[in-house]
Amino acid sequence: MTERPISELFAVLVEWATSKGAERVDLLPGLWTGETDDWLVEMNGQKTEVEGIPPFTFKLTHKVFLSIALISPFDGALVGASEVELIEHFKAQCEVAS
Repeated sequence: MTERPISELFAVLVEWATSKGAERVDLLPGLWTGETDDWLVEMNGQKTEVEGIPPFTFKLTHKVFLSIALISPFDGALVGASEVELIEHFKAQCEVAS
């Protein structure tokens, strides 16, 4: 079996969520939630779908613009958002938190 690398965006989101206190999200009864000035973030750490979000997936919803993203460890779907801009945004948020 070929190993697939984890996407950079997923890794940055995990780093950001951890900086916001997310840990052992697999033990939560539902979704972990967080936000930045621009984005609402929901993360499903469960092995099953929760509230329409697939397992081990982040859902990002922009607070103003019609932009949404579903990001899993190996792929994702973005509408109205740039992967590069999201990576830069959440990296900057990690720097603010530290």
